[in-house]
Amino acid sequence: MVNMAKAVLVTTVVLAIIGFCSDVRGADERAIAENIGFIATKPLKVQEVSFHSEAVNRDMRFNIVLPKDYITSGKHYPVLYMLHGLTANYLEWAKLGVPQYANRHDLIVVMVDGGNSWYLNWAKSYEGQKNNWDDYITKELIGYVDSHYRTIAKREGRAISGLSMGGYGALAVGLRHPDMFCSIASHSGALKISKDWYEALKEGKKPFVVWPEALEENSKNPRLNIPGFSTPKERTPRGEIFLTAQDVEAADPFKLVLKIPVEKMPHIYLDCGVEDGLLKGSQRFMKLLMEKEIPFVYAESAGGHEESYWWREVGLSMAVQYSVIQRNLMGGGYVEPKSEKDQQELSKFEQDVIETSGGDLRITFFGHATLMFEIAGKVIHVDPWSKFADYSKLGDADLILVTHEHGDHLDPEAIEAVRKEDTKIVLTKPCTEDIAGGIVMKNGDVQIVRGLKIEAVPAYNIVHKRSNGSLFHPKGRGNGYVITFGDKRVYVAGDTENTPEMKALKNIDVAFLPMNLPYTMAPEMVADAAKAFKPKILYPYHYGDTDPQKLVELLKNEKQIEVRIRKMG
Repeated sequence: MVNMAKAVLVTTVVLAIIGFCSDVRGADERAIAENIGFIATKPLKVQEVSFHSEAVNRDMRFNIVLPKDYITSGKHYPVLYMLHGLTANYLEWAKLGVPQYANRHDLIVVMVDGGNSWYLNWAKSYEGQKNNWDDYITKELIGYVDSHYRTIAKREGRAISGLSMGGYGALAVGLRHPDMFCSIASHSGALKISKDWYEALKEGKKPFVVWPEALEENSKNPRLNIPGFSTPKERTPRGEIFLTAQDVEAADPFKLVLKIPVEKMPHIYLDCGVEDGLLKGSQRFMKLLMEKEIPFVYAESAGGHEESYWWREVGLSMAVQYSVIQRNLMGGGYVEPKSEKDQQELSKFEQDVIETSGGDLRITFFGHATLMFEIAGKVIHVDPWSKFADYSKLGDADLILVTHEHGDHLDPEAIEAVRKEDTKIVLTKPCTEDIAGGIVMKNGDVQIVRGLKIEAVPAYNIVHKRSNGSLFHPKGRGNGYVITFGDKRVYVAGDTENTPEMKALKNIDVAFLPMNLPYTMAPEMVADAAKAFKPKILYPYHYGDTDPQKLVELLKNEKQIEVRIRKMG
C-alpha cells in the first residue's frame, strides 16, 4: 500500500535531484519560476503538426517535441501525451517549461488540443458536428504519431498527463484504456466534476461544460488561428456531453479505477496546490487509492490554480512518469528494434501500406502464404516459412498466426527465430504437436490477442481430394483468420476453397485468397468467393504456377474490388 509518507518521500527525493539549478532565463521567466526549482536547460524545438480527424470531423493540430538526438540516433522513444485545461489549448504547455524539461529525458512529448471537450466521446452532437474526443486521442492521434515517428508503440512506452480539465481527462482516458498507457498524471485535476455532473442530471439540469461567459467571448486567439476552432465558443462542442448517469459513470475516474485488475493498473501520479479550489477532489481520489491499495504518488505544495504552480510541478511529474516508463520497459523486456542495416532482409520483398484508424498497416509479402503485418509498433507474422526469409534478421514477433499444420505453413524453426517470451501464437489444435504454449482457436472462435480482434474462419476443401479420396484439408483442422486493425478488417484465408463460411463474410477490407490447384482454388472459385463477400482489396496468394492475371480478367467488371498482384506464388 502507498501511504502519504511514501508519497511525500518520493516527491522530496525527486525535487532534490531536479531542483535549484542555475537560472539563465529572462527576468520575467525568473519571476514566475522564482524559488521553485525550475530546470535551467535549453528548450527543445517545438514543432506544430496538422492532420484531419474523422472522429471529430475537423483538421486538428498538436505540438510535438522530439528528443535532442532524434535525427541522428535511429532509436525508438517513449511518448508522453499532455492534455491542456479548460479554455486553454495545445500551446499552453510550451509556456510552462515543457520544452526545457523534455531536454532532460529521452522521450517524445505530444501536446494535445482538445478544445473544451473534456476529452470524452459526447453522448449527442448538434449542428452536424462529431465530438468523439476520446476516439480522437486513442484511435487517431496515437496512431498518427506511432506511424509518423519512431515511437515505442506499446503500453510500456506510453504515458498521459494533464492539468485541470486535462488532469481529469488524463485519468478518464487513461483508466478507460489501461492497455494503452503505463502511467497517468493529473495536475490540479478537476476531479470533483463527476460528482457535479451526477447531481446536475439528477436535478434535470445540463451538466457543466464551460462557463457561460466564455461562450459569449468571440475574440480569436491570434496564436491559434485555426479556422472554426479559435474562439472559446468555437472550441466548445455543440451537443450533450452526457444524457444519463450511466454516461457519467463510464467516464468517472472514481468508478473506472475500481474496475481495472491490479496487474493492468497504470501508475498514477497526482498533485495539487494547497490554495487550489480543486484540492478536495484530488485528496478524495488519493484517499480512494489508499483504501484500495492502488499504487500512486501524491504531492501537495504551495500554490493555487495558476501557471507558476504548474511550471514548477510539471517538471516533477515528467521525471516521475519517465522513470515509470523506463521501469515498465525494462520489466517488460523491451528490445530496441533492429537497425536499418539489420533490416536489409526486408528490402528484398514487396510491401504495401494500408491506412487504418489505428495507424498505417504495413504488409510484407514474403511469398507463398507467408506474410508479415506491422502496425503501431506491433509485428504480426502469418505462416512464417524459412524457405523465403532469414527470420533471425527480422526482429521479434508480437503475434504469430498459423493456419494449419502442413509444413509450408507451420515451420517451427521460423517461429522459434521470431518468438520472444511474451509472443502470442494463435494456431489450430493439430499444430500443438509441434508448437507448445500457443492459443488454440477452433473454427468460429473469436478472441482479442495483443489488442487485436481475431476471428477464426473455417478453412477446408469441398471438391479437391487426394488420390485415396481424402480431402487435402478436411473441415475442422485449418483456420483462416479475420484480423481487425483499427477500422480495417483483413481476411487471410489459409488453405481453403470457396466455402459457405467464406462467402458469408461481411465488411472485409483486405482479403488474401489461395489459388493453387489441386490444393485450394482455381481462379474461377476465387472470383466466385470475391463476388460473394466483396473485399475492397483482393490479393491472390499461395498461387504457385497459376497465372494471377486470369483472376484479374474474371473480376474486371467488379469495380468495387481492387485486385492486387504481388509475388506470392
